[in-house]
Amino acid sequence: MYGVGSIGLVLGALMTKNGADIELVDNDPKIIDALRTKGAVVSGSVECVVPVKAIFPEEMGTDYDVIFLAINSNYNAEVVPRLGEILKDDGVLVTLQNGLPEEMISDIIGENRTMGCTIDWNAEMVEPGVSVVHSDAEYLWSHVGKMPGVSSVQAMNARNLLTKACRLHYESNLKGARWCMLLINSSFSMVSVLYGDTFGRTISDWNCRNLIAQCNRECLRVGIAAGVEFPSLEGLNYYRLANYHTVFKKLYLMLLQPRLIKHNVYTRTTQLQNLQKGKPMEIDFLNGSVIRYGQAFGVPTPVNEKIYEVAKRIQSGEFHSGPEIVKLTVQSLRSHSL
Repeated sequence: MYGVGSIGLVLGALMTKNGADIELVDNDPKIIDALRTKGAVVSGSVECVVPVKAIFPEEMGTDYDVIFLAINSNYNAEVVPRLGEILKDDGVLVTLQNGLPEEMISDIIGENRTMGCTIDWNAEMVEPGVSVVHSDAEYLWSHVGKMPGVSSVQAMNARNLLTKACRLHYESNLKGARWCMLLINSSFSMVSVLYGDTFGRTISDWNCRNLIAQCNRECLRVGIAAGVEFPSLEGLNYYRLANYHTVFKKLYLMLLQPRLIKHNVYTRTTQLQNLQKGKPMEIDFLNGSVIRYGQAFGVPTPVNEKIYEVAKRIQSGEFHSGPEIVKLTVQSLRSHSL
């Protein structure tokens, strides 16, 4: 498990607890020291304290069968080539990251060694070695899929490890699953960054719901232009509804939003956690990806461009999160919305 942040710690702890032989790798001395002295501590909707193998990157060996990548996507260009060198020729790197990371990773280490996993739940590292799971325990679902060339044996190795940590859906439509999460993260997650609070409190503000709906529609249209098949979400075809053409259908979409975050009401998105801890957000891999695909397929993306701009200015300290910045963002987009 390369990267022992909030998600990596929970997965690594549960895999270890359920019999997997796995190393938890991180370059933060505080995290490694805490894991070595106290074990991995998981609390919230899931609770356990698990002794784990915790090492620094320079202590890693070679010929790994499976490497789970759970670091901030901003560091992939630096880290992935090194991991490719210590991964077996028939091993797989499974990215647990946001955005569309398989594209860059497969370019570096090959499609035949690249798998992807979307994490449908959220956790927060409250101190080194201690992670709190905010999502409901029964909602700890993940979707895993493979790039072309990955054998069924390789895929099964990774799947068997993941099933030791959470409920797993094998995703034949990895591209669709990735775009589902991209749509959610570019809208719900990044709007919660602009608002500066949990998902539940974010959608209590109708300006936030308005902005999320506009971003949903735009992401959906870009994905469709790119040939993406969007599956159902939470038992309903949210993506068909997101392609609204009237104010009434937009309002219906806004009214559905609480249903989508019902398991994550108290969750602070990873991007907001990064912002509040002074770490870089993954804006370029979320709204930035939508913008790049929009340019490639000729679909305008004014909503994503505005969210991207405002989030960057919040990250630089020029703006501050809050209801007022969301309101101003919505007002600036009036000429583009229904």
